[in-house]
Amino acid sequence: MFSISPKMFPLCVALAIGPPALIVALNYHNWFAPKPIYPWTAQGEVLAFETDWCGVCKAMKPVVQQLQDEGFDIRTVDADRHREEAMRYGIRAVPTFILVRDGQEVRRTTGFMSAEDLKQIWR
Repeated sequence: MFSISPKMFPLCVALAIGPPALIVALNYHNWFAPKPIYPWTAQGEVLAFETDWCGVCKAMKPVVQQLQDEGFDIRTVDADRHREEAMRYGIRAVPTFILVRDGQEVRRTTGFMSAEDLKQIWR
């Protein structure tokens, strides 16, 4: 009969658990990291509601322009000039970004964010 001494038990456990944990640790980025979002895979149009008097909206303009230059479908909407559309989407703060697919709101986010953070709306 095979028996394990108390001194050998931790070693056996470490050998049993260690290699799988090492494999997960080495491949974590490939398996669990968020995949990049590309313009050709992004589905839907983002409506970017903004106003002329909003400081945060002015700060977001280069971010929105960068994503538009990359090929993302973003349409800016002046909430003051297009009040009906802003009311239809329930805009209470600017800037607000709404992802629309097939005429239906899918996701929204509000405020200042980086280009990478704004891309997450297409997730």
